[in-house]
Amino acid sequence: MRRLQAAFLLLAFGSFLLAACTTSQGEVANALGGVCSGQGVAEAAAYTSGSGTHPIALINESGRRHEWNSRMPEGWYPTGVGEAQLVACIGDERERILEVCPYNGPDITRYVYDITIRLVEARTGDLVTTTTLSGDPPRECRASEPYDLTRLEGHIDYDQVLDWLRDYVEGTAVSTPSGGGAEPAGAPSGGGVEPASATLVDDFESGAGGWWTASDRPDSTIECRLDSGASYSGAASLRVGYTIAPNGWAVCGQDYDTSQDWSRSGGVSFWLRAEAADQPLAFTLYSGSGDSVRPFDVNFVTTPESVNQWVQFNFGWEEFARAGWAGPGGLEALDPTRITGYDFDVATGDELNEGAFWVDDMGLFRESGGGAGPAGVILVDDFEQATLPLQTASDEDGSSIECEMTNASARGGNASWHLSWDLVPNGWAYCLRWYEGAFQDWSSADGISFWYMAAPAGQSVAFWMHIGDPGTTYTVFFDTSQASTEDWVQLTFEWDDFELAPWQEEAPNAFDPAQLNSYGFTFFTEDDPAWLLLRIDDVSLVGE
Repeated sequence: MRRLQAAFLLLAFGSFLLAACTTSQGEVANALGGVCSGQGVAEAAAYTSGSGTHPIALINESGRRHEWNSRMPEGWYPTGVGEAQLVACIGDERERILEVCPYNGPDITRYVYDITIRLVEARTGDLVTTTTLSGDPPRECRASEPYDLTRLEGHIDYDQVLDWLRDYVEGTAVSTPSGGGAEPAGAPSGGGVEPASATLVDDFESGAGGWWTASDRPDSTIECRLDSGASYSGAASLRVGYTIAPNGWAVCGQDYDTSQDWSRSGGVSFWLRAEAADQPLAFTLYSGSGDSVRPFDVNFVTTPESVNQWVQFNFGWEEFARAGWAGPGGLEALDPTRITGYDFDVATGDELNEGAFWVDDMGLFRESGGGAGPAGVILVDDFEQATLPLQTASDEDGSSIECEMTNASARGGNASWHLSWDLVPNGWAYCLRWYEGAFQDWSSADGISFWYMAAPAGQSVAFWMHIGDPGTTYTVFFDTSQASTEDWVQLTFEWDDFELAPWQEEAPNAFDPAQLNSYGFTFFTEDDPAWLLLRIDDVSLVGE
């Protein structure tokens, strides 16, 4: 009996120690929970990169203690708030489809997972650096598998996180916020060429009702509206017209319902034309979350080249400075993982300032050194808008196609175009991206490119463009490659590659990329049934 009592006492004592330890970690995590929202903790220790240990707490983006804290090396976790120097803000895992393996039964999908981590100073809430880690791919599909197995998953391993954090916690890394690689503030890009691999943020084809305006007084006015009479590409642009009283200002802006993560890019770009040169403007990004959202702006002037013609402006993240009119507290440096909105600011000196400028094709560009693409790449569709007009058709013998935008897999941004065919023998089906209301004029480009993933390999697909009204279809065929079953592959076609579609008996319209009304993909089969999964992203014009 004594031994049993002693065992219970030992167990109770051990449980007390575990509870005390857990409570201590929980108290530290609770005190630091707001750091991931940009709210620094004054009681925390100052962080200076260099040798020595820099105690760190791991927090979910929701502000709660992350389960990985219990696995950190000895000495990493702060014993109290006053010892904490860093906070790692751990995002949720995001899954990407690597491959769909077909079987005589339920298919098996191989997934890999990504996670974004932001390293933040505990005392100030300032961003130190950020990264996105990917899990190891899961095992390959086998010749035979259990019938009820439908998923193979490659999750993030904690050792990956530990290896990345080690250089910062143990003092071997120099902290530098992400960004860079862009041209000087206010400078249009050389030769009017958009950076390679840009991701479209807004093409201003619809949705101007979401813009807000503000000014210093009633005599300063500003109007933001879509203008179908002027555009860099597509059918419309954003027109900003203004009358600013002496020493006044006015702003036109847009807010996002949820914060946007733009951290995988090096900065933001847009095309602009103006009524007059030397007009002082500011472009402002709002960054943070909750009460910590603050404005960060970059000042520039309209150039002589931008008068009545389109010129591109590029701004890297490091060029944005905290606005002089920002309120106290909040972020001190722009955090591109938490963009909540943006605006265009117009101000003036002692005289009345009247004018207008137009903005089109705002996008995110990759950091310098991220790989060159074809000169003059202009992004047409990145499929981030869930409401793009899509149309499908198939034979009447039982073939089917699913066609939608999905965030299950994307080359850049958060979504891609997903097409899935299930064809009967001698069947066909297509899905097209339709431009409503106006032809697209792509005649200044030399061709078109897109990125794709597919399964299985070796399937012949028709990529086509529909020209004019009532319209004529021109096609180019490609075979899905083995490489495309594992990663994104880019295809580029010049206009000369397109030929009259084999199902088109006559050509009422010659091939004219200035009169495009739609483009799409068709999959055929002959004697046997067939299926195909195709994902499309970042459709672009090339060679302008």
